[in-house]
This record gives sequence, structure tokens and C-alpha cells, in this order.
Amino acid sequence: MRTRTTITAALAAALLALTGCSSEPAAPEPTASTTPSLTAEQTEAKAQECTDEVYAHITAHNELGLDDQRPTACLGMDDDEYADTLLAVTQRINENGREALQDQIDEATEGQ
Repeated sequence: MRTRTTITAALAAALLALTGCSSEPAAPEPTASTTPSLTAEQTEAKAQECTDEVYAHITAHNELGLDDQRPTACLGMDDDEYADTLLAVTQRINENGREALQDQIDEATEGQ
């Protein structure tokens, strides 16, 4: 066990040292954009709208995956954002299901 810890620590130290030595070119300076960008509030509202549509779609017992047609509110999202939204909604639905199941179990055991 001690050997494994020592080796892990040595590898971590070596990786940290190598990371500091990497020579990555500096990122180019951002240029002014002529297209209007969304404010943080608008972006958050758009993301919430997409989340709500995905939630409604899935809770209506419809399948929705990355390859399926996206709800209207999600059309402007890139693939990563949309995948994160699907994951978050699925996790929320699963959590709600677990809570409902636990409530039913609690009710059933109270009567005994």
C-alpha cells in the first residue's frame, strides 16, 4: 500500500512539473464582434426555456436523445450545452422518481 501511494505521489509531482514546462502559444486577442451578443440574463433565460421544454417532452413519456430533433428553445445551443441540458433534466427526473418511490415505501411501512 505504501509503495502505491509513493508511486502515485511521484507521478503526480512529475505531471505537475511537466505541465509547467509546456510551451503553448498565447491565445490571440479577442476582436470586436459586429454581431450582438446575448447578455448573461438572456442566455440564462434561453437555457431555462430549453430545460423546461426538454423536461415537458421527457415527462410526457417521449424519448429525447442527442440525435432526435431538438425542442424549439434548444435550437441555438451547441451540442455540448444541449447534452448537458439533457443530462441535467434526466437527473432531475430520476431524483423526482426516487423521492416518489421513497414516499410510497414510507407510506406502506407506516401501516404495518
